[in-house]
Amino acid sequence: MTDKAAEHDVSQLQPMQQKTYSGLDKMEWGHGYGHYRYYIPAQDQIHIQFSWGHVSGTLTTGKDSQSDYTNAPLVQRYEEAKALFVLAKQFFEETINRDLEFEESFADEEMTLSVAVEEQGDVQVMDTATDDVLQWTSDQLASAILGAEAEADMPRLREMILAVENTGFTIAQSEKLSPWLLSFATKYRDKNNPQDKAAIWSAIRTGASMLTPSYADRLLPLLEPGHSIETSLVTVKMIGRIFEAQPPAEVDKYPVLANEVLRIAEALLNRYAITVSQSAAMAQLVVYALVAMASSKTQQIVESVRQLGVSWFIQQTQRELRELRDIWASRPIPVAERPLELLDRAIESLA
Repeated sequence: MTDKAAEHDVSQLQPMQQKTYSGLDKMEWGHGYGHYRYYIPAQDQIHIQFSWGHVSGTLTTGKDSQSDYTNAPLVQRYEEAKALFVLAKQFFEETINRDLEFEESFADEEMTLSVAVEEQGDVQVMDTATDDVLQWTSDQLASAILGAEAEADMPRLREMILAVENTGFTIAQSEKLSPWLLSFATKYRDKNNPQDKAAIWSAIRTGASMLTPSYADRLLPLLEPGHSIETSLVTVKMIGRIFEAQPPAEVDKYPVLANEVLRIAEALLNRYAITVSQSAAMAQLVVYALVAMASSKTQQIVESVRQLGVSWFIQQTQRELRELRDIWASRPIPVAERPLELLDRAIESLA
């Protein structure tokens, strides 16, 4: 039988001679948080808890009449506890330092990628629309870009595409321009020239922004594997934007597009893929798109995110879904009940 246990703080004891132990019974790790539980005879237990900037350790002592170890002096048992505490603390600090270095590196890369994807239309590296193109009316611009000879002068065409992104068009003009722009992006997506990339990404953003959800599957060719990941990133981001602005009326209304996005999500939601900034950014975008289009696979994908056990990725994904919730909540016309329920459940699952 065990007498009432007594708990003693070992984290303030002076370090004694370190030893190597093989009795680590269980280790649990999260982001910046973890437990070591170490059991020694006589039901003594060391519990070391980690959190940011703090390490604490306690020794819970008991008395077991069937164990000779209970006759050992308490100071000896403290020594065992303290030695393990010192080893665990060193391991914890080294691990956290590595985590911090990785996350700082990822944050820098993600910021660079985010600027490239989100603001390319503003930066327009090495290629901008000239003043005369910017002064064209929407009719002039639409007629010129849809003209049979437009691709004969690629520098001029790039200027016109960049100008299109900042021009308002009628519904009739958009219905003609959108397929042309998406076809252009599909045709030239593997070009490595920075000037071409600026025009390609602009064409995707503009062409996608002219689509209603019913025609969003026109973006499928731009999701084909084996091509520039930047092109896919912009495309997936725009899918999310389409359904963010025009929420679905019911669940699984767009199964073909959802299945393709799901395929990408399943390929990327693993701890290896998300160590690469572009893959991590893509993974978060596809989760957002699936939730925004109210796919019935939402909970399955959210569970995959949660099971990664990578807290910075989980927290950022949840933050983006909360932003989607705020956008939908601000709409003058309420979002349909079932898509909203899917979104709320996804946010709760990541809490």
